[in-house]
Amino acid sequence: MSRARVVVVGAGPAGMMAAAQAARLGCAVVLVDEAPRPGGQIHRQPPPSLAGGAVSAAARPEAERKRRLFDRFARHAGAIDHRPGTSVTAVYGLDRILIADETSSQLIRADALVVATGLHERVVPVPGWTLPGVVTAGALQALLKGGRVRAGDRIALAGAGPLPLVAAAQMVEAGATVPVVALLRPLWPGLLRDPAALWAGRGVLWEGWRWLSILRRAQVPVLTRHVALSVSGEGAAERLVIARHDGRGRPVPGTEQRFAADTVAFNHGFTANSDLARMAGAETRFDSRRGGWLPVRDGDGATSVPGLFVVGDAGGLAGGLAAACDGAVVGAAAAGWALHRDAGRFAAQAAQRTGPSGRATGRSRRRWPPPGNCRRTSTSW
Repeated sequence: MSRARVVVVGAGPAGMMAAAQAARLGCAVVLVDEAPRPGGQIHRQPPPSLAGGAVSAAARPEAERKRRLFDRFARHAGAIDHRPGTSVTAVYGLDRILIADETSSQLIRADALVVATGLHERVVPVPGWTLPGVVTAGALQALLKGGRVRAGDRIALAGAGPLPLVAAAQMVEAGATVPVVALLRPLWPGLLRDPAALWAGRGVLWEGWRWLSILRRAQVPVLTRHVALSVSGEGAAERLVIARHDGRGRPVPGTEQRFAADTVAFNHGFTANSDLARMAGAETRFDSRRGGWLPVRDGDGATSVPGLFVVGDAGGLAGGLAAACDGAVVGAAAAGWALHRDAGRFAAQAAQRTGPSGRATGRSRRRWPPPGNCRRTSTSW
């Protein structure tokens, strides 16, 4: 008799934890991912020939989270059929999942399918955004983490949220000049409205403060309440034009500023990558604050399609810290369904064992959603 099969799509923190948990519980696990190495965007790995090197003080918390995640994944990697460089192109049902690599395609079946496809970056288009040299902030990170490549020498960033700030600091550490970081909103007022969340997230906030300190030491202007107007240049990006806005995104005349740059990076937030779950027939709802059209899922990640589970940012933006927690619980639920047609059979135990960082704990915890300090302090850095 063949073993119950769990197919996990996506090898970021959520997918890695889901695959490891399902393998630990005795399932045959197939882990499908487009990238050549696991880790997702946040823990993207360079080729072995480029691995190693010093880690800055600001990057150490992320490096430690990455180490813990990979250590746990490695314990069960021998029982996981990891298929890198492979995409899921269609889901006709759990018994007909079409996957393809660079040479061929095939149909595989699953007793349980876990969608851990993460998120997309969102960019608000401006005149000149299609010029060579205009990228997303995530692309800056992908080039640096995955290939030790700096996208340019003079890199300007614009958008909203923490990612432009972190990417800018990483570019400074990589030797680039950053002429400006232009943000739509102020940094702190939203946090100050919720003191409990502020205290619960003090570790992540301290991590963010370290990145800001890098920008301050490099004398990088961080301009809040500013909007990007255009990118211009002769055949490629050469300058970014920004202006102060009136609080509703409309530029205030006479406040325009121009910054020379050979690379311009944008990030205006994220959208959940829920396409695969929707293709499989999962019921969805729209939540503008958490990523757009999201699969409706219960506390164990189960959707309206029996045997289909959604985990991590694909089910609602919460960031890498929460994704690892979510992965452990949903992976256990998927194993319970594959083995016993009972999604909750192992999920409660996984929720009790897994803390906010994805580490095993001895304390009892309620089932997913995880405690507030797991979801509310997460970030997409």
